Amino acid sequence: MLIKNASLYDMAGLWGEKRDIRVEDGKIVKIGEGLRAKKDEEVFDAKGRPVTPGFVDAGSSAGIAVQIHRFDRQEANEQGSPIQSQMRALDAFYMFDEGIEQMRESGVTSMLSGPGNDNLIGGTYVVVKTGGKSFSSMVIKEEAAFKFVLTNAPRKNYGGKQKSPQTRMATGAMIRGELFKAKAYYDAKASGKPQPFDMKTEMLARVFDGMLCKFYAISENDIRLAVRIAEEFGLNYTVDMAQDAFKMQDFLAEHNVRVCMGSLYGNTGGQESDEGKLDNASKLNDARFDWCMESNHPMLNGQVIQPYMCLLRKWGLQPEKILKAWTIKAAEFAGIADRVGSIEPGKDADILVWSGDPLDYYSNIDLMLIDGEKIG
Repeated sequence: MLIKNASLYDMAGLWGEKRDIRVEDGKIVKIGEGLRAKKDEEVFDAKGRPVTPGFVDAGSSAGIAVQIHRFDRQEANEQGSPIQSQMRALDAFYMFDEGIEQMRESGVTSMLSGPGNDNLIGGTYVVVKTGGKSFSSMVIKEEAAFKFVLTNAPRKNYGGKQKSPQTRMATGAMIRGELFKAKAYYDAKASGKPQPFDMKTEMLARVFDGMLCKFYAISENDIRLAVRIAEEFGLNYTVDMAQDAFKMQDFLAEHNVRVCMGSLYGNTGGQESDEGKLDNASKLNDARFDWCMESNHPMLNGQVIQPYMCLLRKWGLQPEKILKAWTIKAAEFAGIADRVGSIEPGKDADILVWSGDPLDYYSNIDLMLIDGEKIG
């Protein structure tokens, strides 16, 4: 396919310049001016309309916590123990979840989908496309990151059962305990000493090979705890949700923390989300820490991601920062920027052609490609 006359926002340096884009075998192969159609090549004339990469959601439970108001197929929170290092979202992912269709309606073409918030260590995320001919074609990475939760959710869940954790002290101690155990296991294996197999520890030990850790923390003290633990064990990590990040920009910058900002609108996590307000959007323009954005679906319904982006603009966040936060930055943080997040030769042809400004509430997606295939 050849997309002609695009006003291209490629997230790699072009911002509204006129370009043509050639797609072959699911990949972007060439970007240029005045490209001529090959024999029998399908041509789509964008007629100067905006063209962006497909959006990347850096954190959700779509396909795991199926649909917002459903009670069947709620697979996100195993309740047996607060430590579930052996769990894989891949094993529960349901490709026909209507939540995935909702993601596509907002322009999301790739997403991390993972466990919910009820456990301290919930297991691993799967990275998927939101469209594909088969389950295997949707999966980008079977296990991309571990989920650690420092918010009130595990304390409420297990405290109500008179089990640990009931306090922030227990949250920190229990997560550290598992990491100490995993490090000892990892070091022993590396030195050639045979270890009795332990599935939880075996799985978690991969964080010492650099596997991403996503620490969910909302309040300032929980964000600081996430950074302490991550630095203590030398982890590759992001801090997710992080509504209190505005209060501690110097700290985050000093520690080179990457933040996946959760929704500043809607149901974001109870009383500890008091700082999650749209008024904070403009503060991100001059943020001194590195950041992207995520939906935490179903906390923020994936269907309203694009309208949410419009609200962020209305509340003062610069358009370039909004689009990059949902494309290349999210892809970089997730470790998938070699495939998605920008429109560049060699990357997956995940492309959106818009009827108008993507950050205008009334704009629609006139053409969506996922891996070069038309969707919808």
